[in-house]
Amino acid sequence: MLMALFCRSIVSNFPLPRLPLQLVPLNTTPFPHCPSKSYQITALPLVLRCKTASFASLPSSPPPPSSTMENPPEGYRRNVGICLMNPSNKKIFAASRLDIPSAWQMPQGGVDDNEDPTNAAIRELREETGVTSAEIVAEVPHWVTYDFPPDVREKLRHQWGSDWKGQAQKWFLFKFTGKDEEINLLGDGTEKAEFGEWSWISPEQVIELTFEVCPKTTYGFNSYYFDFYPKILSTGSGFQEARLQGSSICFLATFPVVKLVISEVRSSRGVEVDSKKENSDGVFVVPGNNAFGNSFRDYSAETERQKIVRELYHQSHINQTYDFVKKMREEYGKVNKVEMSIWECCELLNEVVDDSDPDLDEPQIEHLLQTAEAIRKDYPNEDWLHLTGLIHDLGKVLLLPSFGGLPQWAVVGDTFPLGCAFDESIVLHEQLKGNPDNNNPTYNTKYGVYSEGCGLNNVVMSWGHDDYMYLVAKANKTTLPSAALFIIRYHSFYPLHKSGAYTHLMNEEDHENLKWLQIFSKYDLYSKSNVRIDVEKVKPYYMSLIEKYFPAKLKW
Repeated sequence: MLMALFCRSIVSNFPLPRLPLQLVPLNTTPFPHCPSKSYQITALPLVLRCKTASFASLPSSPPPPSSTMENPPEGYRRNVGICLMNPSNKKIFAASRLDIPSAWQMPQGGVDDNEDPTNAAIRELREETGVTSAEIVAEVPHWVTYDFPPDVREKLRHQWGSDWKGQAQKWFLFKFTGKDEEINLLGDGTEKAEFGEWSWISPEQVIELTFEVCPKTTYGFNSYYFDFYPKILSTGSGFQEARLQGSSICFLATFPVVKLVISEVRSSRGVEVDSKKENSDGVFVVPGNNAFGNSFRDYSAETERQKIVRELYHQSHINQTYDFVKKMREEYGKVNKVEMSIWECCELLNEVVDDSDPDLDEPQIEHLLQTAEAIRKDYPNEDWLHLTGLIHDLGKVLLLPSFGGLPQWAVVGDTFPLGCAFDESIVLHEQLKGNPDNNNPTYNTKYGVYSEGCGLNNVVMSWGHDDYMYLVAKANKTTLPSAALFIIRYHSFYPLHKSGAYTHLMNEEDHENLKWLQIFSKYDLYSKSNVRIDVEKVKPYYMSLIEKYFPAKLKW
């Protein structure tokens, strides 16, 4: 329930103090350019007046004593925040909240009774991201408090069973020493997942690409009230959505940590970083909006596109049943419709537009190449993953007459298990009340026809392009690794890889493959744009991968 990143503040009753902020190095190996002694940071201007007269006229009152405390005051929940930096690309970890997908933040969490804050930071990082390969570089020596808004405080009182006034936060800078494959948003399995997507962001973007939210004076807050999300990671709706849901909005004091990271980046590079150039030449960064200018996977926007999307899901949710899928798998498992090469199938997708996709209405071959090329840039040595990006949606040819001409609801959209209860994380879940299986006692319990740890391979998923392409790849004896087949089969299974649902059905191999699916997912979703790929330029590379992992002609 933390927020994101902080460089300026908006306050309700007084400006944020210009405090001299110290970072206390711990007994760990620091970044090469971090000093080995207490580091004095000159704070940037921390006050941004709102343009409304009521805010502009506020006096510069002195800050409360709790702003620089060594120990948090009574009545405030202790909390730690983690700024995780990857020294290989000089970027910072951020992830989107499951409850508010448009809001991105750093890992954070509460400190247990009698728990040392340092140990709490290590634990929270492991629980929320699965990361254990990291070193603590520095910590902010003081705690910073903020008060909960009245409505949020009331909600949290019922949720936590304690009437906290607000939170007191202590921030830590971690250096990531592992590989991206270690990052698992299901964490270590001890706590419920909190994040849905993740990305590495440059420190410059953290500072430069923030926006401010001015609270209305009628809120009557008696403490600092500011909220920042990186523009590159979210839209302005994130703040209002969070308030409407009564979430605990966070008010971050990670400024000195981010400042140190920026200092390290600039010292090691020796030049100021052009963040726009780095976006185009460096590691893939999650964009702020989709091709329509809206938040990604926003199914509530009142647009003509959304009406099409919601109607498609309505048809899918009332027609996708356990018996229906059994029949479709039997029919299409024969792979006797068409015989053609992978690339020929890619070209056929020029005729396909996915009506379930709220983020893009371009021909599908554009999305395939956007995904594959984004992965290729960040994972140059994982050629199997590049090819998986290219072929993961080829099953959408089911929409074409030569493949059966199935309706869109039987081909595209998020997938979900059948034969057991429908989880509330399924998109537009309320529509599933009209599904016949919903009232079948054999299918409407947590396990239904399955058992604990039975393995997703034994679970019947709603029928569509994912399962079809998986059947085609298996039938044609592809040499792609199991992680690739897992991605192909479950990349539309958002309740699993975004919300952490149905993990009780997974076996050990599923858990290992899920790590790769979560890496793949951000490229599948966030690489969608109207930027065209030069097909002829990249075609020779992908033809070589097709030849490596597939026969020349496939049965479909």
